[in-house]
Amino acid sequence: MKSSGNNMEANLTVDPSTKQLEGIQPLTFSMPVKSLKSDESLLNSRAYDALKAEKFPSIVFKLLSATPSGSQMTLRGQLTISGNTRDITLVANSQKAADGSYTLSGSKNIKFSEFGMSAPKYMLGVMKVYDDLTINYNVRF
Repeated sequence: MKSSGNNMEANLTVDPSTKQLEGIQPLTFSMPVKSLKSDESLLNSRAYDALKAEKFPSIVFKLLSATPSGSQMTLRGQLTISGNTRDITLVANSQKAADGSYTLSGSKNIKFSEFGMSAPKYMLGVMKVYDDLTINYNVRF
């Protein structure tokens, strides 16, 4: 499932001499659960149910700190999914584009159960769905 065109607010700090991204503060990223789409409408429906989209319509990440280290940035924050908030650490690759924009990209493995959810069920539970979920992100400033 993928989502794009979501809302985010942030202030970037850039070293004027090196043009390297030094920090991001504050940053809040909000994504409507129902913006997640796959090629299968039944999969979408089951995922929305698992994420409790009617009760908790957004997935939110709030950045608490950003620490640069070469071409990477360690982002510490709080991720809220399905009404449950957990501390999370992301290690993002940071790249500067020719147009002066920056891209942070990476992935993070989490578990449905960490956020009070059960993995979606398919075919009346005959098809096994694991507790693991991988979040891939690619954010451009």
